[in-house]
Amino acid sequence: MIRVPTSFAQIYNFLFCKNKFLSLSFIVSLAQILGGILGYVYQILMGRMLLPSEFALFSALMAFFMFLSAPISAMSLLITRKVSEHKGKEILTHSKSLFWFINKFLFFICAFIAAVFWINRSQFMEYLNLSDVVGFALFQMFLILSIFNAVNSAFFQGLQNFICIAFLGILAVALKILISAGLILAGLQLNGALLGIVCSLLFILIIGVVILINQLPDADVRINFRLPISIFKQAYPVFVAAIATAAMTQLDMVLVNWYFPAEEASLYAAASVLGKAILYLPGGLIVILFPLVSESKARGENSFRIFRQAVVATILCCGTLSALYFLFSDFIINIFFGHRYDGAGNILKWYGFAILPMTLVLIAEHYLIAKGKVLFAWLFLAVAPLQVLAIHFWHSQLLEVLLCMGFFGSLLALIGYLYMYIESKVVPIGYN
Repeated sequence: MIRVPTSFAQIYNFLFCKNKFLSLSFIVSLAQILGGILGYVYQILMGRMLLPSEFALFSALMAFFMFLSAPISAMSLLITRKVSEHKGKEILTHSKSLFWFINKFLFFICAFIAAVFWINRSQFMEYLNLSDVVGFALFQMFLILSIFNAVNSAFFQGLQNFICIAFLGILAVALKILISAGLILAGLQLNGALLGIVCSLLFILIIGVVILINQLPDADVRINFRLPISIFKQAYPVFVAAIATAAMTQLDMVLVNWYFPAEEASLYAAASVLGKAILYLPGGLIVILFPLVSESKARGENSFRIFRQAVVATILCCGTLSALYFLFSDFIINIFFGHRYDGAGNILKWYGFAILPMTLVLIAEHYLIAKGKVLFAWLFLAVAPLQVLAIHFWHSQLLEVLLCMGFFGSLLALIGYLYMYIESKVVPIGYN
């Protein structure tokens, strides 16, 4: 006979003591929520301190960064999976050598990226409507520092050191708020906002490296890692999925900044800042889900129950926030951004529902990648260009951009989950 928990103590014990996934998700999600709140304080502060035209440009730069950093996300997933395997097989001594190897390799990659960006700076600046070369240089530094910080986060995630992830994440946003706000008040405006990001990332990078050096055990004999051709074959689908995901969730702001006047782009930017909270809400679940599934796979254990829990939690949380945006959009915009952004409420009203299907896609994508499967890579490769093209041809008003995002996100979720369901019936072990 199954005993159903009735008292608060029994429910707490069942959810947070006996269920590792839910207990860790609860703790990390709280930290993610706090970090997210601080992140939105930062975004809203930028919206209030910068001119609307500068805020639209700032939002476009952040969206462009998210698109360019898509390969960074893919790299992080691969590193996390490898470190999780080391942990599951109890060979963490390999991870320290892997840490130094990756950082040395990325140093040369970043030098190449910086050179390419600087040589083609005029084309990038024209597309982004950016006239200041100093701002472009700061944007480059922002991108490069993010790459090395992503390596640190991937190692922390693979080691399941979620406390460090939460602490450094919150500290980074807090520093970003203080430094950026101070520099803007000093008269640096957009460049001040970007310089604040660069300074906070540099500080967090140094702290993260120091912690990892002390946390990772030394090997008796240094492991020499190489990059065989096979690793590129394994990584390619993950990179494709990450880039296409970023295209579907971030390029809308870049395209709006290009196609629409600054006033309309600023309204979309305000709605986008709040609307994308729905996309980031399952972040705590993903942080926990990915290494747990990777470790379970290395041990040959069942992990499908974790996926089901993550999907249900995502539907409840993200669906609730979408409904709140729909019901109170004008009030929310006025509270956070003030009357300078009147009109953004009509965009926020539908933004939540437009981005909601992508949250379910992200949960399924990370679950499958953790198991070494890349189903969504090919689906993204097919659907992402169609969404960008649709926005290119149909953008007479801002709501058409949301319609394109909602339609193609729903199409991707429908095809992906339907395929997963059919595949689970044919080869059930592959999805259990």
